[in-house]
Amino acid sequence: MGYLQFGIFFLLLPLMIICGCLPSTKSLRPDSTDRLEMIRLLPTVRSVEKSNIAFDDISYDALTIVTAHYTIHTTSTDRLILRRLPMLLESAYQNFKLYAPVKNEQVGTIYYFKNRDQWLSFTKHFSGRQASTFEKIHSGAYCYQDVCVAWQINRAADFSVLTHEAWHQYCGLNMADTLPSWLAESSAVYLESFIWDSDGLKFSPRHNLNRLWDLKRTMQAGISFPISKLVRSDPGSILDTMSNISDQQKELIISSYYAHLYALARFMFEYEYGIYRKGYTAIYSDAVSGNLQLSAELRDAHELYSQTRLWSARAGYELFQSYITEPTGEVELQFRQFCGKLASSVRRK
Repeated sequence: MGYLQFGIFFLLLPLMIICGCLPSTKSLRPDSTDRLEMIRLLPTVRSVEKSNIAFDDISYDALTIVTAHYTIHTTSTDRLILRRLPMLLESAYQNFKLYAPVKNEQVGTIYYFKNRDQWLSFTKHFSGRQASTFEKIHSGAYCYQDVCVAWQINRAADFSVLTHEAWHQYCGLNMADTLPSWLAESSAVYLESFIWDSDGLKFSPRHNLNRLWDLKRTMQAGISFPISKLVRSDPGSILDTMSNISDQQKELIISSYYAHLYALARFMFEYEYGIYRKGYTAIYSDAVSGNLQLSAELRDAHELYSQTRLWSARAGYELFQSYITEPTGEVELQFRQFCGKLASSVRRK
């Protein structure tokens, strides 16, 4: 499978990508019936039942939660997570529709494991040859063949991870055209942040303190990504440049890459009251309808070629150039200054 067929979420540890799981003999705790009733009463839940996640000679006790747009298989027993998970995903879906409206809505499948051992076991079974890539993830999640697979890290990080990967799933299920990497990832980091307040859950790109802090500290370390590099890059190509450097430097580079993608999405929406917003959002609308304005060579590319890094680099540059502007000169200076303002807006993580 080509790299564009799965999405990856990176946190702050070096070389993190997806999620995994090993055998466990623990069952849902005795209060599982109580948890079942608690979940059943949630407004976004259509049904919930005890189930099993079974493969090879392994079987995990689980709950299957069905909402309007998701089927969630989870071995988690954390009551707060179980209460909030259905609302988070349904709220995220509505946010995705604002970003890229679709008509024929698809139901997404989510696997959410209680620990990395379970996640890793499932990943080895589910992803086949891609498992060796996913095993490198020590904190994160992945979307493969339009299925999201995650494990419980901590309450603060898990929901951003799931939202990020649920967006990749949404794109895979609903977009007729493939997005080059910078478009898939810049939108994913833009859509991953939210806040809980007295009114419930609100998505807010401006509150993504993790990405803002990464932008600040990596810029202070002298690491930055111009637009011309971002639109030609993907996570794999960034990792390929980091063979002979320290783990600390690797962490800075990958953190800087995602932070600059976050800044680029905000730049598209916010700079000079949105002078680039129309072109940027038009790309996603055209991808949904299957009308991305690509050259004949790239649009007619063989399916296998359209899943390669070379295709992503060429299509990514071409789409920025045709929908937005030439990624050189004035716009690079604007973006650099915009990144500086974002970095200066955060005092501490």
